[in-house]
Amino acid sequence: MEIRKVCVLGAGLMGSGITQVCAQAGYRVAMRDIEQRFIDGGMNTITRNLTRDVEKGKKTREEADAILKRITPALDLREAASDADLVVEAVVEDMDIKKRIFVELEEVVSRDCLFFSNTSGLSITELASVTKRPDRFIGTHFFNPVPVMRLLEIIRGYETSDETLEIAKTWGKKIGKLILRAPWLTDSYFKDPERTKDLWKDGWLYTGDVAYIDSAGYIQITDRTKDVIKTGGEWISSLELENLISLHDAVLEAAAIGMPDPKWGERPLLIVVLRPEYKDKVTQDDLKNYMMKFADEGKIPKYGVPDKYLFVDGIPKTSVGKINKIQLRKLYG
Repeated sequence: MEIRKVCVLGAGLMGSGITQVCAQAGYRVAMRDIEQRFIDGGMNTITRNLTRDVEKGKKTREEADAILKRITPALDLREAASDADLVVEAVVEDMDIKKRIFVELEEVVSRDCLFFSNTSGLSITELASVTKRPDRFIGTHFFNPVPVMRLLEIIRGYETSDETLEIAKTWGKKIGKLILRAPWLTDSYFKDPERTKDLWKDGWLYTGDVAYIDSAGYIQITDRTKDVIKTGGEWISSLELENLISLHDAVLEAAAIGMPDPKWGERPLLIVVLRPEYKDKVTQDDLKNYMMKFADEGKIPKYGVPDKYLFVDGIPKTSVGKINKIQLRKLYG
């Protein structure tokens, strides 16, 4: 199936980001929301992102203008979705609201249209159950900011067809969890039958890594699934936080873990060892302001900036010299 037009439902932070990357890939895109102010906000965000790319030399003015011309803002659902090959739902994370939207969509889209949901935690099988096309329904969880974070988590429902899965993989540029297939890979964890149960599925070995394929075709590993910090339904790479804070002149080493939070599920905590000459000279606010600079540059989302920074004398390591995050979570999480 060839995808020519994409309809994105929602013009917020995620919806506008998905709209932008689809338009950048050459698709015609309709971005629909329920109020004009939301649409205007989404278009302003896209325009601002593209202008920044032009200023940094990542795009020409002509390329940015061409991307904007591929986007059609819309308030009317039928106008936005009736001729779409694919609808990406990116509205509020509420099961009832999402179900109502998919029921409405069934009345306006073509029989072959695919439904993708940007949910981060709701059941794809349950969402698909209210449609007439559960075989053409799949979860596609983007990471914020979408134009920067080249990760895509694909979630299959109970009735999602193999064809839909392959279309989603192709459409998403093979971005997502790293899975491998080869005849010489291990078939089990040593003396660990419980972990072995989750190691293989349908002939694929699940490494537990979060990764993407870059523009040169190389695999870039961004975190471990057990270490990634999930806050408000979005993923924050602990490795990225560690790499960025380590650029600070005062930081000798650092580790990022998720701390339980009643509102957001988890919030990142940065555990920092300062260089001897900087002890008692650097504060939590100094480090937070430093990390905010990366958010302002679009390298990490603002919600990814840790609120808390803990100064310690040393960070526990495993027997092979890796940061022992299990121990850190026991001590501070």
